[in-house]
Amino acid sequence: MLITNFLIFAPVIMGPGSVNVLEAQAKALGIKKAILVYDKGIEAVGIAEKIRKPLLAAGVTLVEYNGVVPDPTDVTVDEAAKLARDNDVDAVIGVGGGSTMDTCKGVNLLLTNPGKIADYFIIPPVIPGSKPGKKMILIPTTAGTGSECTIAAVFTDTVNKRKCATRSPANQATIAIIDPDLSSGMPPRLTASTGMDALAHAVESITIIPPRWNIISELFSIKAIQDLVKYLPIAVNDGKNIEAREKCAVASMLAGSAFANTLVHLGHAFGHSIGAKLHMPHGECCGVTLAHAMDYVADAVPDKVKLVGETMGLTFEPGATAAVIGRKTAERILAFQKEIKLPTLKDFGASREDVVAASELVPGDSVFRHSPKPIEMDKIKEILGKIYDGVF
Repeated sequence: MLITNFLIFAPVIMGPGSVNVLEAQAKALGIKKAILVYDKGIEAVGIAEKIRKPLLAAGVTLVEYNGVVPDPTDVTVDEAAKLARDNDVDAVIGVGGGSTMDTCKGVNLLLTNPGKIADYFIIPPVIPGSKPGKKMILIPTTAGTGSECTIAAVFTDTVNKRKCATRSPANQATIAIIDPDLSSGMPPRLTASTGMDALAHAVESITIIPPRWNIISELFSIKAIQDLVKYLPIAVNDGKNIEAREKCAVASMLAGSAFANTLVHLGHAFGHSIGAKLHMPHGECCGVTLAHAMDYVADAVPDKVKLVGETMGLTFEPGATAAVIGRKTAERILAFQKEIKLPTLKDFGASREDVVAASELVPGDSVFRHSPKPIEMDKIKEILGKIYDGVF
């Protein structure tokens, strides 16, 4: 019998207009002084003001940090944490995409733990310990990372030029508020790339091997895949479709909750490495590597890759080989990427040489060791080249 565990890492309030509970929640939590974290884009479209007003109405004194950058760096996290420490805040509140969520987690960790964020990076096999953080409210405006419901955060290590993670009780939100109205103006490319990140979380969560795999994560992931396949194309083509936005937001949360328990594996190890090397958006990197990762691991977990393919609408002949299952599922993922117009590495302007050179970072990635199937450097280089070329 397989013994596993499943945890829900954050209570969630969700649905159109749910951000309106923020004033009451801030009062209920007894928040007096908080750092409000966001990026300049969130300010430009008026979302920061939508969050600021109810917090001020709740009597919360705000210290604001608007320097969040895509794929947050150790430098920006340390900068935001210094602001929070210097002002002795009792809460962290973030509104934005996955980069904002991760920045908040880094800040919260450093509010109750000494040093810099790099002191807590997970470098296999060492996992540093840390104390719980302060109150934290996370309000996502994209449907991708599911970071509002995980205890992981990913940062760019500017010294060693790689992606690194933290896993800490300080990364756990006190409450997450998922309001699809906040994502209604998100542009098509960002909608597609963040949605592919959620799909990658769900697919890799299903295909991870025991003891990390668990049935609840699998059920969450199946539902996430079903809704992303149905509603993400709608959200890409019609950003004002609130039903599609809500379905994608919930799918992101389900996929995030799933992989928070199982972790992810080879596709993310590829994606993190390409992102660190080329400074590409996280969702696009993990999206473009997913198909080839499934093709590679299929002979190690054929039944799980088959489940992914079937959940995406495929049928397989009785007795289909692992190779056939892997290739058909991979091709279905690529077809979905084209349907939502996900940019390729070539579209981004990357060179084949640079993509293949990212292979040197893959074995050191924090999730690499969770791959269902071992892989050597020569094969890593071969697959990254094929990802760039768009062939198998």
